[in-house]
Amino acid sequence: MTMDTTFSIEGTSANPNSIEFDYPEKIIAGLQNTFSIELLDSQQVPAYSDHDITIKLVSSDPTVIEMPDSVTINSGSYFGTFNVNAKSEGTSEIALLANEIPLSKFNVNVISIVPDVNLQSSDFGESSVPMSSEITATYKQVPLKGLQVDWKVDGAKIQIMDSITNSDGKAKITFIDDNPGQIHIEASVSGGLYKITTSSKDVTINAPLVNGNSSTNIPKSNLPILGGIDPLMLVIPVIAGIGVSIFKKREMFEEISEKFNLSGIIAELKEKVSNRKEN
Repeated sequence: MTMDTTFSIEGTSANPNSIEFDYPEKIIAGLQNTFSIELLDSQQVPAYSDHDITIKLVSSDPTVIEMPDSVTINSGSYFGTFNVNAKSEGTSEIALLANEIPLSKFNVNVISIVPDVNLQSSDFGESSVPMSSEITATYKQVPLKGLQVDWKVDGAKIQIMDSITNSDGKAKITFIDDNPGQIHIEASVSGGLYKITTSSKDVTINAPLVNGNSSTNIPKSNLPILGGIDPLMLVIPVIAGIGVSIFKKREMFEEISEKFNLSGIIAELKEKVSNRKEN
């Protein structure tokens, strides 16, 4: 007796059916990273290719991330790697195209490390007098050395400026303004892994201080005359009279008068006053 048995076998194709794109979730701007591409079959397992497969890469924003135009996966392999350069903070959509494989798209995020930047300067200055400002760049309280510093001063003339932060993360600028008013200082810090960061400050420039001691320039002849007598001629006799009263009370006037000849000086002053009255 013969029995016929029929049964079917359902197989799966080992040909590449999709692309897996492997990359970090977040990429830091300024660093080079390595990405990989894998060929998968319909069961989402690696699929070895029996011929070279070229995959084209297209970035929606090349200013965010830079990568090669294409990557080739050689025959007998299922993956390929390539380097990319993260240029600036942002998001770029990466499209992967290959023959007989559906289009795939992935979003790549690039982040930047933001430094702490502080611009210090006086709130006020004086016209035609040089003044200085200083910028400090740190990250988590650690000074950032060797960063590029771009200065901009509106309304004043720059005399000296540092274009690179020193070992303390500092850079200085000296400027001068010949006219009263307000000036705007701005400094941008960039370089390495750090995002371009800007700090600014407004400074008010005042007019030069004027010497208020103008009485020294008044001629003696311009002083007012009281009863035809120069007040300066009355000052010494009055002071001398007060001094006489004080010394008499202390019984010392005679001794001091003889020593300094006050009597003769007072007599001479009285004679001058008398002559002025007669004239």
